[in-house]
Amino acid sequence: MPTVTGAFKAGVPKVRQRELLEALGRRAGVTEANFIKEDAASDDMRLLFYVRADEDAAKAVVEELRSHADVAAAELAARRRLT
Repeated sequence: MPTVTGAFKAGVPKVRQRELLEALGRRAGVTEANFIKEDAASDDMRLLFYVRADEDAAKAVVEELRSHADVAAAELAARRRLT
C-alpha cells in the first residue's frame, strides 16, 4: 500500500494539524493518516506526517496536499520490495 509523507508548515497550530489528518483519514481509499512522531524532541520532526492509501487515493492526496496552505511538502514514498 502506497504511503504519502509530508510536513506541515511551522506555525500551523497542532489542533489544525490534527483536523487535517482526521479529514484525510476519512477519505475513500485512505486507511490511515497520522503524525510520524508527534512527541519527538525536535520541532521539525513533530511537523512530519504520513498517509497510507490505495494507489489512486495516494496520488490524489499528494496533489491536494501540495496545494494546501498549511502543508510545506508532500510526496509519494518510494516503493521498496525484495527482489
